[in-house]
Amino acid sequence: MQQTIQNWNAPSVSPIWFEESKFEGENFNSEDYVDDLKRYIPLETLRSKLLEYAEEMRGKLVVLVNEDYDEFAALSTKLVNVDAAISGLEEPILAAKSEIESVRHGLMSHSTALKETLQRRHNVAELKASLELANAAAQSLSNVQKLVQSLEEDTTTAKARAGLLSHEALCKSLDRICSEMGRLLYLLQDSKHMQIIRNMEGQVASIKCIVENKLENALVQVLKEQDPTSLATLLHAYSTIGSSTTAEGIIRDCVIAPCCASSLDVQSSNTPSDSLERIQRSLKQEVWQFLEVAISTSSSSLPYDFPGQAVFPEVVRAVESRHPTMYSPGNPKDFQQTYRSMEAFIGDLESLCLTASQVARFRCSQSFQSNKARWNFAAYFSLCFQDIASTYESKLPSCRDAFDSCEKENSVWSTCIKDCIASMEECLSDATFILPVADKLVRLQLQIVSRFATWVERIIEYASAEEHALPASAPKCMALLCGSICATPMASIIAQQVRSKLGNFKAADLVEEAFKESEANLRVYADGLLDVSSTHIAARCAEFLGQIRGIVAAFRMTARVPTAAAQYSTMILKPLEQFKSEMVSSSEENTEKFCIQVIDKVSRRFSEVAKETLETAHKTEESLKKLKSRKNLPTAAEDSTSLSTDQLVEMQLSLDIKEFVQRACSLLMISPQRPEEIFAKVPEVQRLYDITQKGGSASMQ
Repeated sequence: MQQTIQNWNAPSVSPIWFEESKFEGENFNSEDYVDDLKRYIPLETLRSKLLEYAEEMRGKLVVLVNEDYDEFAALSTKLVNVDAAISGLEEPILAAKSEIESVRHGLMSHSTALKETLQRRHNVAELKASLELANAAAQSLSNVQKLVQSLEEDTTTAKARAGLLSHEALCKSLDRICSEMGRLLYLLQDSKHMQIIRNMEGQVASIKCIVENKLENALVQVLKEQDPTSLATLLHAYSTIGSSTTAEGIIRDCVIAPCCASSLDVQSSNTPSDSLERIQRSLKQEVWQFLEVAISTSSSSLPYDFPGQAVFPEVVRAVESRHPTMYSPGNPKDFQQTYRSMEAFIGDLESLCLTASQVARFRCSQSFQSNKARWNFAAYFSLCFQDIASTYESKLPSCRDAFDSCEKENSVWSTCIKDCIASMEECLSDATFILPVADKLVRLQLQIVSRFATWVERIIEYASAEEHALPASAPKCMALLCGSICATPMASIIAQQVRSKLGNFKAADLVEEAFKESEANLRVYADGLLDVSSTHIAARCAEFLGQIRGIVAAFRMTARVPTAAAQYSTMILKPLEQFKSEMVSSSEENTEKFCIQVIDKVSRRFSEVAKETLETAHKTEESLKKLKSRKNLPTAAEDSTSLSTDQLVEMQLSLDIKEFVQRACSLLMISPQRPEEIFAKVPEVQRLYDITQKGGSASMQ
């Protein structure tokens, strides 16, 4: 052992891979530990290290055991007279335990006796309550029998006197009987477990049947005479005995059904909406006030639902029996009219309700939910989509047909934007719109705008293609269409219609934003139309620029200094002037924008031709100078009184460009004395003006 202790005290150094703390972990597993280390440590090395560590742990254990061994061995010598001390404590403890046990047994016996007494009292109370309940039920049954017998005697006495018991007295007697009957039914419901009560069930059922028969006869008579006071009394009586459904059925059979039958028998109805409107008018004329009284009577705590249990199901049954296909969307017009008539009728029924709970009860009724589920709105929208979309599609001609119709009056160019607006308005028109498909109809409106934008895009592509020969009036038609698109506030028109149909609903702003975005996209295509039409007009204007090349040949034959603009310069913008005079119906903004685009394109082409002409004249003049110098002939540079051909050409072009700028100013309503304004609007004009301005001025000096 001493050797072991010495070995343990000897210092030992553990390798880095040997972590002693892992053995103290709660989740330590020897197999996982060995599998992890054997990948890079030889098993023999690992085994020797573990044996060494185990020996070290044994040494520590021996040291801990022997550390306080002397004190532990001397402990027993210090304990003297332990048994006497224990016996001195044990006697009082045992005496206290015996006393506690005796008290406990006494309390338990008293507690048991008390529980038995309380249970007997509870049983006696239950028996007493049952007896009292049975006595009350028997007394209530006796009272009901007496009241029924008294009512029969009163009725017999009234008949013997050749008269009838008044409705008001009869209804009050029945109400009193039903109040007592309701008390009896309540007592029976709470005491079904009693044999005496079960023996009374036959008598109760018999007397209830008698009372219900009398109530039914009285209610039928009251409904015929439409006595509101007696009706309120009878409805209270029915609710007291829990037969509100019976009262609703009697009102349906005796009031609503005859009214519906008489309305449909007057004359044949062509459509379900006609039948429904005829029944609605008949109800308002004959029984509407009576229904108001009945519903107002049930507006309190009485469990009646006359709209959902009497009026609505009978009206739907009557119309459906006359028109079995009323829910079929095969004819969208009839389907829409029938649904709108049904919604109007439901609105009238809800207007009779005095409280929100009555409206909620009506909407939760089985007849209302069943009717709501039978409308095939998906098929209806599909048919409307086909009708509206196909009609609009037929109004959009192909690109070739559209340009062929340019010369005709009332061509598609003047009506296409109107057709688009009309098709969009048709989606929410009174002949199409119903609330359940409102979102789909609004989406269809956006699709119509998208289809129109696609058509305009194809028109632009067709007009831009060089292989297509367009009629002379094609630019006018495209500009007219552009003006129509820009002048039509499509988003505000449709958004106003949507709000008029749906009110200020939550998504109204989002819908309006969607239409504004569609309108903005459409106006981008309108700018494309304007650009294409301006390109065609600019091409016509540029045809006159071909005469510039003849200036060089003209000044080779004569050295006359030009003093006026050539005739072609006055004709360059003639096509644009004529086009502007024909576009009087277009807005000033679009007209000015169109003129600026044409002038810009013509100016760009004018600049190209002018530069080419000046360059050609300069090269020709240089060649002539070289030729004359070889032949020792005088040149224009040696003759101070004459100007060279390129100088004359430049002077002529300067005059022509000034004339062009003046006419461009006239088209844009700008004073010729303020050319800087047109330079600001059309920068290409200034670049054209600067081509010859400096050189021309120097030549003239």
